[in-house]
Amino acid sequence: MLEEAIRSVLGQTRPANEIIVVSDGSTDCTAQVAASFGDRIRFVEKANGGKSECLNLALGMTKADYIWIMDDDDLADPEGLERFATALDENPNADVVFGTFKMFREENQRYVYFDPSYRPRPEEPDWKITFLEEMFTFQAAMLVRRSAYELVGPFNTDYIRSQGYEMTLRLMKKIKFIQVPKVIFYQRQHDGLRGAAAAQFSASDSEVTWLKYGISLFLWVREEYSLSEFTPSFARTLPPSQAKRAALVQRLSISANRALWNEVLADLKEAVALNAGDISPEEIMIAEAVPRTKGAWGVLAANPLCQKQLRDLADDNSFARDLLVALVRPLGWQSKAMIRAGEIKNAVRWWLLVISLVGLRGFMHRLIKAIR
Repeated sequence: MLEEAIRSVLGQTRPANEIIVVSDGSTDCTAQVAASFGDRIRFVEKANGGKSECLNLALGMTKADYIWIMDDDDLADPEGLERFATALDENPNADVVFGTFKMFREENQRYVYFDPSYRPRPEEPDWKITFLEEMFTFQAAMLVRRSAYELVGPFNTDYIRSQGYEMTLRLMKKIKFIQVPKVIFYQRQHDGLRGAAAAQFSASDSEVTWLKYGISLFLWVREEYSLSEFTPSFARTLPPSQAKRAALVQRLSISANRALWNEVLADLKEAVALNAGDISPEEIMIAEAVPRTKGAWGVLAANPLCQKQLRDLADDNSFARDLLVALVRPLGWQSKAMIRAGEIKNAVRWWLLVISLVGLRGFMHRLIKAIR
């Protein structure tokens, strides 16, 4: 896949000043493939240590003003770099430009392209909020000024996965992002192993590994990001108590997506204590849309104490009850998908979790909505 990836970068309508390929202790024909390009690329070999080490090594080698990071199995759109660099040229106050991407898989010796499963919510115009909700693009769909990387420091070598997301959230706190709504690269879907040699995982284990590093990352986020930074755009002109509650709803919804259920419970208690009136349609929308990760609900299913605490809070407060009913929305369409796939036992497990959280009446409400 490496040769095809390099050729896609060499074929840009605006040529790159420099292309650095780092071999992370590869044991296949990587060196021979790289050598076939001669002096058109700069090839570096190092002992296997993971992607973050490779990125930090390459960043220390280049003096380029703009940095574009590509994986060895993906393909760059021919106009990707031109679209990116033009945007930064024309916006000197911005430090990161990001675009969109498509996914592809090889089937019957041809490429089949399709859209990503997740896109940012159109209701939220603040990129900081939408990136906190989900890493909806990738480093290959970003061009970053080298000065921005120098400002926030190197990639975190503790992260075998989600290192790009961790870096994005560090950048997001300090610099300006702009969007170019164009396809920049094509992400290949394949069944090969991922991660450094000491901590490899398969494609089938990708979500479990992603959740593990997501938990770590968002514990850091909750420490580093103030509550006010979670305030959704709709709430920024509301009275202080309502704005604060909306920020708590935003943060607890993001935390639920990362399986941080004790933190969800703490935020919900704080939101209830504000006595800021009935739940708003915008808060319901956030709670329904953000917690999507199946593995996160599996963590809650294995924690009956937290389930009981959430249910007790909902039994005593209408706002908590309405919010919890909204939060369990993904369990409705997930159970529907399980039934279609013949996974009846898993669907029943999800139904029991909904009943545990919102009672039989709330379960029937969600079931009817899912069927519709």
